[in-house]
Amino acid sequence: MTGDGTVTYTSDNVNVATVNSETGEVTIKGTGNATIKATVADGTNYTYATKTAQYTLTVEAAKGISNAKADFAKNANWYDLSGRPLNGKPTKAGVYVKNGKRVVIK
Repeated sequence: MTGDGTVTYTSDNVNVATVNSETGEVTIKGTGNATIKATVADGTNYTYATKTAQYTLTVEAAKGISNAKADFAKNANWYDLSGRPLNGKPTKAGVYVKNGKRVVIK
């Protein structure tokens, strides 16, 4: 923007994303599509030929580990990459999850 017009921001789908009408900060709320639009009002000294700019935001569901829970106790729970809990520390080489982080066992 150039000039002195006020810019406001909107989202056409608040179930996917909300937007701060003054700052334009976007907050993701769910999956799907939302059109984020910025509109400039004519100012006292300037008028604008183009008043809006917009983009489509697409939010997809997360892929990968979604049900592994972190246990920050001394004897933390271990999970395989499918989120299934293990009975103690793994004995086979591979990639596992401990305390919400990926761990490689060699």
